[in-house]
Amino acid sequence: MASKIVKRTPTKSIKNRRKLTQQCCRSQKRSPIKNASATASASVKDHADPPNSTRRSMFNDMIPLPPLLSPKKKTIFLDLDETLVHFKPELPPEKYNFIVRPVFDGEKVEFYVLRRPFVDEFLDFLSQRFGIVVLTAGIYEDASLVLDRLDWRSWISHRLYRDSCKEVNGIFPDNAIPFRPIVDDLEDGELKKLIKFFEGCDSIEDISDALKFYLADQEEEKKVEA
Repeated sequence: MASKIVKRTPTKSIKNRRKLTQQCCRSQKRSPIKNASATASASVKDHADPPNSTRRSMFNDMIPLPPLLSPKKKTIFLDLDETLVHFKPELPPEKYNFIVRPVFDGEKVEFYVLRRPFVDEFLDFLSQRFGIVVLTAGIYEDASLVLDRLDWRSWISHRLYRDSCKEVNGIFPDNAIPFRPIVDDLEDGELKKLIKFFEGCDSIEDISDALKFYLADQEEEKKVEA
């Protein structure tokens, strides 16, 4: 599916737009696993995790985790917000791919959504090797519409919204890969890097070892760029 970028000059506010936007912004809290230094992440987990592991502590104890797809298949957790897409309820930004219109208090609000470059290729690649769970700090009313458009080939195995997640002391879970949030950079290559990383993990039994080397390489790249 080709990704269309729409460029549009901001227009004047419509009636009640500011009030509804403020309400929606309050509904878009940061994801429970984010911190100040890294605001987007992917986490890979093996199904052999113990009951009290971080994988379980990330989610609401009152809501059961999704069933396993396969005992031999690892699961990758992807943060929707600023990892796969960038979306906000506001006046049209300069660049976006599509619009969703959830209803709040009986009125539709427009969310302008920018897909991260290579997101289709990334999800298609991962779905052939992992079970994919997408989590978001967003509520069902708006995030589900974004995911419906994003997951047009049914790559995602399960979706977890804000009511399924809980705080974990502001830290990332084990085996997490932090990377730059997507805002409007159409040259962003973070997902392309991850595809190459996971291509090299097919024959690795413990993926956490590969992650340590990958994260170390990323730190070295940052130092060189600085």
